[in-house]
Parts: sequence; structure tokens; C-alpha cells
Amino acid sequence: MTHDDIDKTCRGAADRARITEIDAEIRALEERIRVLREERAPRQQRMDAYKYPVLSLANEVISEIFIQFLPPYPACPPLTGRESPTALTHICGNWRQIALAIPKLWRAILLPFVDDEDECYVLRILTTWLDRSGSCPISIQLEPDLRLSKKFLKPILLHRQRWEFVELVVLYTQVALIQGPMPRLYRLLLKVDQRSDDRHPNATPGDFPRLREVTLNHVRHWSWLPVSQLISLTFKDISPTNRLCGEKANSRGSPSLLTGNPRDALRTLQVSGTIMSDKLTLLTSLITRSGCKLQRVFITGWRNFAKNGFRGSFPDIPEIIFNMSYEWYERTEGDKEDSGDELDEDDLHARPRRQMMPGW
Repeated sequence: MTHDDIDKTCRGAADRARITEIDAEIRALEERIRVLREERAPRQQRMDAYKYPVLSLANEVISEIFIQFLPPYPACPPLTGRESPTALTHICGNWRQIALAIPKLWRAILLPFVDDEDECYVLRILTTWLDRSGSCPISIQLEPDLRLSKKFLKPILLHRQRWEFVELVVLYTQVALIQGPMPRLYRLLLKVDQRSDDRHPNATPGDFPRLREVTLNHVRHWSWLPVSQLISLTFKDISPTNRLCGEKANSRGSPSLLTGNPRDALRTLQVSGTIMSDKLTLLTSLITRSGCKLQRVFITGWRNFAKNGFRGSFPDIPEIIFNMSYEWYERTEGDKEDSGDELDEDDLHARPRRQMMPGW
């Protein structure tokens, strides 16, 4: 017998011994599996017989729960994450079908600030939500420092007849794209991130039958607004080049703010920005010609006129509020005596703030 034959014989004996051990382990495992299956079977029967209460709810009830899951409209949930309505579509197939069939879940859209590489992804979400919202009025809000690129502005404009609460931050070259009837629009915030003297929405007051609250930032013309029906109007960065609403020469050659009979709806007016004497003339003219019975006027920003003098010009306005945080006022006690205008304690505290003003 050769060495190879001896080696083969030894390996064969070892293999037979190992096979015997493996067979014993298999029998032990099979027995363990049998015991586990017997233990599992009654538990599975009990589970099959149990019905989760939430799964027994009617779809209408589940729909209402889903709507209550979101922040109250017109506040907007995030596009993604656990607080997004998209999370409801990941629970089970039935819930996904219910969520996708509820237009109100998708009617409030908060657009985040994204990098260029994520722009296409967010754009797909935007268009998907707009489609899912069906015929519902929509709310569109923007995170701080976000300006709408043309890619985002285009699908939003396609749904302008469903706008109800809308924030838009656009380039001055895009302002004219805002046009056509917006029958459901109630609140509008419009900011142009570049100043321009001749760019404004290509719209008319008749395009906004329900518009009540407006905030304009760097928009230098507002003849397109239905001022007589507004209840709140806020101007930011007011400029002496601004035109009064519906500015047309009347029989005496002076501009008239309203071309029709005002309905005295406007109650609140807010103006921010640097308000010097030339802009003050515009502001007082706007208030005087509006014909609206204002209840509150908020003035925030730098100014070079006395508060009491301004209040004296409008004794019928119950509340005229100045934000002292950004106020600048440069007068002396002699100025007070010469002008006959009272210089109050707030004004005296405001004078040292001159060095805080940019550019000094």
C-alpha cells in the first residue's frame, strides 16, 4: 500500500466521522425547528384573529386625522422628514392611497433654500405637490434668503388662479411674469431683490377680487393693487420714485390715489426703510389720498422727522406706532423751540444712534 492510499483511507475515515456529527446536528436542529413551529402556531392564530383599531377606521376618519397631523393652514409643513405629509405615505399601502387622495395634505408648500445639486429634486417635489393639491387654494412660503429661480417660478405661476397665501421673491426681470387673474389670492408678499424704477407685475386691480393683505419690498409701483379693498398694506424700502395707486391727474391736476369710491377697508399701513423728508411727503400723500379710515400706522426704520408732528397731521388715526429700534433723529433743543414741535424722551434717546447708521 502506497502513502497515497494510506492518506486516502485516513481522510475517508475522518469524513465519515464528520458526516455522522453533521447528521446529528441536523437532527437536533430539525427537532428545535419543530418545537419552535409548534410554539409559533397558536401565537400566529391569535395574531391573525386580532384587528388593530386604527385599521378598522373609515377612510374619512383617517383622512381627517391626516389633515390634523399638519400645521393649521396656511402654515406649511416641511417638504421632507417626519413632519411632512410624505411620511404618511410610508406607513402602509392603504395609508399611502388615502394620503395621495387628499388634496388638502399637499396645498401648503414651504420651499427650502437648496444647493444647485438638489434643485432638480426639490423642483420635482414642488410640481408633485402642486398636482396632488388638485383644485384646492394653495399657500406658498419661502425660507429666508430664498429667491425663486425661473425653474421654480414657472410651475408656481401656472397655478396662480389657486393662489391664496403666497410669498414671492423674484428678480426685477421676472416681476412682469406675475400677471393674469388671481381670483383666490388673499395675502401677497412680493419682494424684488434688485431695485428697478419701471418693473412691476403686469396686473390690474381687477385681477385680485379677494386680495386683503399685501407686503411690498423694493416694488416701486403699486398702481396694479386694489388699495380700496385692502385691510393691511406694508411697504418696505419706500422710495420717492414710487407712484401712488391709480395715479392719474384729476380735474385739478393732482394725483388721485383711488379712481373709484373707496370702501374704507384699509385699516393697517406699515412702512419700513429710511424715511427722510422727501419720502415723508410721499407717505403723507399716500395716507391723505387713500380715503381709507386707517386705524393703525406702523413706521419702522431711520427717520428725520418728529413723531408728534407726524401724529398731528393725522389726528383721526387712533394708533401711530414708531419702531425705536432703528430710529435716527438729529435735532437739538433749539430746533424744538423754533419749530414748536414737541421733542419727547424717545426722540432724545434716539439721537445718539447716528453713529450706528451704515455709511457714517
